[in-house]
Amino acid sequence: MSKNFKRQDYFRYKRLGKKWRKPVGLQSKLRIRKGGSGRLVSIGFGTKKTDKNKIAGANVAWVHNVKDLENVDNATAVFIASGVGSKSVLKITEKAKEMNIRIMNMKKVKRAKNLLKSLEKKKKEGKKKEEKKEEKKTEHKEEHKEEHKKEEHKEVTTEQKAETTKEIKAEATTEKEIKAEEKHEHLHGHDHDQEHTQPKDHNPEHEHAHEHKEVKAEQKAETTKKVKAEGDESSN
Repeated sequence: MSKNFKRQDYFRYKRLGKKWRKPVGLQSKLRIRKGGSGRLVSIGFGTKKTDKNKIAGANVAWVHNVKDLENVDNATAVFIASGVGSKSVLKITEKAKEMNIRIMNMKKVKRAKNLLKSLEKKKKEGKKKEEKKEEKKTEHKEEHKEEHKKEEHKEVTTEQKAETTKEIKAEATTEKEIKAEEKHEHLHGHDHDQEHTQPKDHNPEHEHAHEHKEVKAEQKAETTKKVKAEGDESSN
C-alpha cells in the first residue's frame, strides 16, 4: 500500500503505525471523506495494467532454486524466497550475476554470506582445539611413559641393592667363621705349647675374648666400605 494512504489516528497512537486499515466508525471523518482527514482508498488511485506486478519498473519473479532462475521468462529482477537456505542463496546470486538479473532482497544474500563466514571460523577453531587436544594427549602419554620408566629403574636399583647387601652379609659371615676357626685353632695350639711357661695369674680366656672383639671390629669396617662403594656405583 502506498504511503499516501495512512490509517486513522496514526499520529495520535504510535502502536497503530502507518499501515492502512479501512475506517468503520460511525463518526469517522476519514470514512465520510471530510476534508483534511486523509485519503480513502478507491478505484481511481489504481496503477496501470502495464505497470502492475512491477517494482521500480522491473518485471519480478519469485525463485526457490537455480532451476527456477533458469526458467524465468521476461523477468529482469528476482526475489529469493524466505525458505531458501544460505548455500543455495549464494548459488542463486552467482547464477543471477551471470544472467544479469537483479536480486531485490539483497539483505538475505548478505545474511547468508555472514552466516557461512561464521561457520567457517567455527570449523577452523574446532580443528585447532582438536589439534591441541591431540598434542596434550601425546605429551601426557610421553610423561606417563617416562614416569613408568623411572619407577621401573627405581625398583631395579632397590632390588640390586638388596641383593648386594645379602651377598656382602653372606661373605662377611663366611669370612668371620673362617677367621674364628683359624684363630681358635691357633690359640689352642699356642695354649698347648705354653702350658708350662705361663705364670699362675695369666688368664687365657680373657685374651681370647679380646682378640675376638678386634676381629669383629675389622669385619664391620670392611662391610661398611663395601656397602658405600656399591651405593656410589648404583647412583652413578
